[in-house]
Amino acid sequence: MNNKYLVNKTLKISVINNEKVQFRYPDHNNVTIEFRSNIIQSIVMTDSIMSYEDWLTKITEYGVESEDVEDIFNDLLSLGVIYAERMGINNTFDSLLANEDLRTLELKKDVIDSLAIKNVGVFGSGELADIVKNSIKRVSNMEESQDNPDITFICCDSDDISSIKSLWKNSPDSLLKVAFWFDGGTLRLGPFSILNESACFNCFADRINSASQFIDEAEVYDLTLPISVSNLPLGITINNLASYIVMRTLNLAKVRQFNILEPSNVESWAALTGEYSKKFVVRNPFCSTCSDVERPKRAIRDMA
Repeated sequence: MNNKYLVNKTLKISVINNEKVQFRYPDHNNVTIEFRSNIIQSIVMTDSIMSYEDWLTKITEYGVESEDVEDIFNDLLSLGVIYAERMGINNTFDSLLANEDLRTLELKKDVIDSLAIKNVGVFGSGELADIVKNSIKRVSNMEESQDNPDITFICCDSDDISSIKSLWKNSPDSLLKVAFWFDGGTLRLGPFSILNESACFNCFADRINSASQFIDEAEVYDLTLPISVSNLPLGITINNLASYIVMRTLNLAKVRQFNILEPSNVESWAALTGEYSKKFVVRNPFCSTCSDVERPKRAIRDMA
């Protein structure tokens, strides 16, 4: 086997007795196994990346009989205690990503193996756009590119819906596209749109308007930026929250965790309370931005 394997660095163990150990995972799922605790502890504390064969040798050195060593390794592999290396791990957040990658790998291996997200397009101006650009520089193997981006961010420091819709429509097509804006009290990210598959920002705006009970107000809000009493900078608190959101999004996209970055969802973080929420947006089949299906013309019959 060509794969290299390492211990899941998010793991914690509780030694129950000499023959029983509990594995504790960051998603709060715990598994108890019965085996010699001292050997399991030695395996889990191994801080090396090794081939399959080297792991078998190492486990044998810890005291596992040769006829059992392969079964023990494969059992630990199936439990996520040991896993195949797919990404570098330099900090706790990296290890959480790796754990999530391991947990979902078998569910969507055909999809994630076909995606490679390296080029990020940033459209719009202001503090949020700058935060995205700076964050790209801090993620390994990613770079900003306006041409042929794999993922595109549409950024706006205000709830200028008309401008966001225009930027979304006129920016290059990319496999993934997402809007990031501040509406005066909440940072919003989404919809996380997959080209020709899921809802776009225009779908989101149309759905919000259609659900409004104040039609005139909704139409004006959609077409014209509300007049601000003053134009204040976002400030360090909102900037730090925005930086977290962007870094999280880029890292999740990099390792293709679309079970967390759910397509068609708009995620929201309230600036004062930090309260998080998300809303699923149904794609509009007649959307003028993401659909080429024309709305059917209604026939008008003369009843006279």
